[in-house]
Amino acid sequence: MKTFLKPAFFSVAIVFFAGAPKGHAQFSLYYEQNSFLGDGRVSDANTLTFDSFGVGADLTAAGIGGLTLNAPGSGPLRVIDASVGIRGPLLPRSANTVLSPGGSNASLENDDLEILFASPVFYFGLDVVFDVPDASFTSVIFYDISGNVLGQNSFIPDPAFARDYQFVGGVSDSANIARVRFDEFDGSAPDDNIAYDNFLGPMVVVPEPGTLALFGIGLAGLLTAARRRNRQAR
Repeated sequence: MKTFLKPAFFSVAIVFFAGAPKGHAQFSLYYEQNSFLGDGRVSDANTLTFDSFGVGADLTAAGIGGLTLNAPGSGPLRVIDASVGIRGPLLPRSANTVLSPGGSNASLENDDLEILFASPVFYFGLDVVFDVPDASFTSVIFYDISGNVLGQNSFIPDPAFARDYQFVGGVSDSANIARVRFDEFDGSAPDDNIAYDNFLGPMVVVPEPGTLALFGIGLAGLLTAARRRNRQAR
């Protein structure tokens, strides 16, 4: 696992109060994964990566583990090889496959991501991976089911001024996180490529595509055998 210096405030949660009792946080934003996981409101977090998907897979509007993924800026939403970046290789936390709006197309600069939850959740976090130190031009907003803003940051922290990942996570007192929107708004030049990886949340863990294929083959075999038995019994 890579290590690099981060400003001390990265591990501190930004807390939003909205009528909550004094000293009791309603919603917190985190920029360090360990602090996010250390919040007592986070439990049974599952990890969703894109390592089991083939490079080039189009996940635009795909439903995965209780999430729906959209690319409201530059579509399509593709799985790419992070070792082949726009100006240099991306450096994700693990493996080389990441989710990228627009794929690896340098001319598609608006690398936005919108995540919709089938049922509102208490917490959610992920890594935002940068091709160049351009985090200052990426924002994040957490919404509730009515479209109210639970928490936001117009300029998420720069990931140590390097091609690297920056964790962003939100935790709430109730299961009211319904949507998360990332907006990469530096469209002046094809100078960066934003990707996303290592989703953390109470998602349903789904089998890898290969496992699903084997399951489908096995199920088809069972159905065929059942049909034969029914014909023989007649």
